[in-house]
Amino acid sequence: MKELLTVLVLISGAIISSMVDPGPTPKSVLAHAFTPAEVRQQLEQEKKQIKYDAAENVAARVLRRHGCDDEFAEVIGHAAVDEGLNPRVVAAVAFVESTCNPNARSRDAVGLMQVSPKTWHYKTKDLLDPTFNVTHATHILASYVHRFGLQEGLHHYNGMGVGCSACDAGYVGKVLRVAGYST
Repeated sequence: MKELLTVLVLISGAIISSMVDPGPTPKSVLAHAFTPAEVRQQLEQEKKQIKYDAAENVAARVLRRHGCDDEFAEVIGHAAVDEGLNPRVVAAVAFVESTCNPNARSRDAVGLMQVSPKTWHYKTKDLLDPTFNVTHATHILASYVHRFGLQEGLHHYNGMGVGCSACDAGYVGKVLRVAGYST
């Protein structure tokens, strides 16, 4: 009886297993082990992205607080991080220079941050591209701020590098107020 029961269990197991289709064999997944350098690079990219996101949010708040759309906050935030500037200052310069108008033109300057094509040897067409304008203007601004400090750097930016006495005497105060600094 015990033998018969064992045979029945084996037969029923064979019948059940032949009725169940296990499906296709799963595909192999090729895994890549990251090197320590690749891990460090990925971590650095993630840290930079966190800085970009935070800077974009700060720039957006400055722009919205002064009645501008925040469509340029991303490029302003990225440029500020890349150049080591506070995004509030870069957003404030864009507001003071052009009231956030990427097509703004003054006597000698063009675009969001009013870069002079003549002084900086850029094409007007290029300066009307907001990304190009903000990226290059922030680089120019950063060179002055890192060399002279924030207030004097802003003064030089307004004076196209010379800190001219004929420039707007209230420019630095305007930018700092828009940026949220008390002057």
